[in-house]
Amino acid sequence: MKDDRCEFCEGEMEQRRVLARFRYKGQTIYVEDVPAWVCHKCGEQYFDAPVCKRLERIAQQEEKPNGYCRYN
Repeated sequence: MKDDRCEFCEGEMEQRRVLARFRYKGQTIYVEDVPAWVCHKCGEQYFDAPVCKRLERIAQQEEKPNGYCRYN
């Protein structure tokens, strides 16, 4: 994704570590320190496929104190 542009605003993408927020089975899950591609212009976040799979595995874990987890 390094050379791609944001599909919303055509801004440049840069790799960062972010707080990812997503819904899973009706619950909001927050995962800290997630590698993502972030648009420099509008802030839209994109995740590579292996990262998405890891986030899904994290969401499936039973214990999530206050809905927060760490990526690592």
